[in-house]
Order: sequence, then C-alpha cells, then structure tokens
Amino acid sequence: MSELEESFAAEAAGRPALEWRTIVLLGSGTVLLLCVGVAGFGWASSARPTSLLMIGDTTALRIGYIAGMIALAAFAVFIVSASLHRWWLIVAIPAAIAANLLLVLAMVLFPFTEMRVSPILVDGCSTGYVAVEQMNGSHFVGVRDGFEVVKALDYSADDFGMPFSQDTYSIRMTNNEIVVAYDGGAGFTLPIIATSSCSSR
Repeated sequence: MSELEESFAAEAAGRPALEWRTIVLLGSGTVLLLCVGVAGFGWASSARPTSLLMIGDTTALRIGYIAGMIALAAFAVFIVSASLHRWWLIVAIPAAIAANLLLVLAMVLFPFTEMRVSPILVDGCSTGYVAVEQMNGSHFVGVRDGFEVVKALDYSADDFGMPFSQDTYSIRMTNNEIVVAYDGGAGFTLPIIATSSCSSR
C-alpha cells in the first residue's frame, strides 16, 4: 500500500469517531443551552414576591431546578467532547468532575425543593384558595389564576408541618369570611371570593 493510500485509510478510519464526537458535542451543547434558559426562567420567576408561577402542580422554580441538574450533566459531556488537544483535558477533566460533584449535591438537596399544592375545601366544595406548602416550613395561601398563584397570606406550622397536604386542618364559613384552624399554628381568616363554589351556601 502506497503512502497516499495509507493516509486515505487513516483518514477514513478516523472519520466515524470525529462524526460521533461532533454529534455528541452538538447534542450536549443544545441541551445545555436549553436547560440553562429554562433554569434561568425558573429562578427569575421565583423572585416575584407576590405570586408564584406554576405548571400543573409543579412550580417553575422546581422545573428550573431539574433543568439546572440536566445542564450540569450536559456541561460535563460537552466540555470533555470538545477536547481536540491533550492540553485541553487539563481544563476539561477537572471542570467535568466539578460539574458532577455539583450535580450530586443538587440531587441530595432536590427533595427540599418540593412544594405541595392543596385546594382549601369546605365540606368538599372549593373556597377558591390553594395552600402552597414547602419542605422548609414556609407556606402561603393564594388564589390560582391560570399559571399563576397570587399570594393572599403567609403562614407557618410547628415542626415544618404541612397541615393542608396532611389534611390536619378544620375550616368553617361565616357570612363574610373563611375561618381556618390547623395543627401547629394560630390559624387565619380569609375573605370569601367570587371564585368560591361555596359562596352560595
């Protein structure tokens, strides 16, 4: 085999590996960019003090947190697959290890991002309010309007309790307000709103 034939054969043998590296690089880069965008949107939506963005019963912040974890994994794949020279590995490998360590930490902390959303009911009918309860013991009552929950008041419970998701509350209605009592807290009152299906009672 001539030198020219050998060079063509070597180039053909290396081409599939290069093509796979390109596919991995483009795929991980695309996932990384998308997830960074979603994570940024989720974190930005959580900065609003008077409302909370929700998709179904999941907060935008929690979706952003999940996207952030995927972004860390995609970053580790991207930075290693982008290494075209040996010297790049000196940067890529420590960066990938750091991203994986952050991913493990994020997975450990993930359960603490949970928010439970429970409708506040009186004898089975909706008051129009929902209770949003967090694992850190910071809870609030709000009114749902499409993808948004507008905060009405904040409340807390002893020992990080979640009285509405755990169904340890009692409620009664007067002519003008809703009176709520629950275990581990002082209770509160809410005005009756137009979206309440109990307003005619």
